[in-house]
Amino acid sequence: MAELKTTVVIPGFMGSALRDARSLKPLWDPIRIFTTDLRRLRLSDSTYQIGACGPLWPVYHRLLRTLRRRGHQPLFFAYDWRLPSEKTTELFAEFVRARLGSNPFNVIAHSMGGLIAARWLADGGVNRFASRQGGRIVCIALPAGGVERAAGALIEGYSPLAFFNIRANRKLVQSLAPQLPPLFEMLPRLEGIFSPGAWPAGLQLPAENLSDAEAASRRIDAGLAALAETGRMGKAATISSTGDETRSWRMEGGKVLPGGAGPGDGWILIQRSILEGVPAFLFRRSLVDILSLGPLAALCLVPGSHPLLPMYCRVRRAALEFIEEGMVRSLQQRVE
Repeated sequence: MAELKTTVVIPGFMGSALRDARSLKPLWDPIRIFTTDLRRLRLSDSTYQIGACGPLWPVYHRLLRTLRRRGHQPLFFAYDWRLPSEKTTELFAEFVRARLGSNPFNVIAHSMGGLIAARWLADGGVNRFASRQGGRIVCIALPAGGVERAAGALIEGYSPLAFFNIRANRKLVQSLAPQLPPLFEMLPRLEGIFSPGAWPAGLQLPAENLSDAEAASRRIDAGLAALAETGRMGKAATISSTGDETRSWRMEGGKVLPGGAGPGDGWILIQRSILEGVPAFLFRRSLVDILSLGPLAALCLVPGSHPLLPMYCRVRRAALEFIEEGMVRSLQQRVE
């Protein structure tokens, strides 16, 4: 495995920079996060022909730099994170065929990127990792059981978009959220959550979005089963954060209601990021971890560690240990 140095990085939701393919005007990048008119990102807006154009610096630049320093050839799969996971999985399969052919490779996936990798595995990709020469997969903050923050974005408009963007407010985020199919697909896995009647009447969530997300969730489940199979072969692992209080949601009387708070990464409860059959390694950020980011430590004002996990040195080190050696020494493994 030491000779296998090609590593594909799949970012999470909001993790790829976006621009207008015709004018090349940036619409979502480290500067526009603060200033862009979020209404431009609606899928229903045909003003722009939006496409992905690379990683969202600075979330992934340290990971990519670490891979290069260790002699890896990193390939970043940039994608339009507003699109349904089915379309993104198709694009990832095309990316693999065009850039890698039949050659083996490793995968480091963050957040929603782990679901894309899992769906690809279920479509036949698992065979690429079955042999001794095959690569390994690390999923950072895998939303195996859904994302608590996705429900919060739909119901309350609570999102880092509103936290950072000077032109945003919760009402705007709440109106934008139904335009983003991945938010529906990543809802917490609660029985009945895809029923239109489960949501507050004033939301008027499109029933089609919910039914499409329910169908997508079944395909995601098949992908997670394939990822678990890969884990049982010793070829997959997850890294989860436990140090942030995470608000949960519950179903009661057929309605989605606020629940209590539990340990997680601020977006995902720890129990929702664990996949049976896949070794799980736990990260709890400390002041030292935050200070190690230097001037970028200010980004830790974002509620929860979830969106920034690939930036932390110990997370990057653990990911590299697993893809190179098949074991992790720098983080504690979760024990049932």
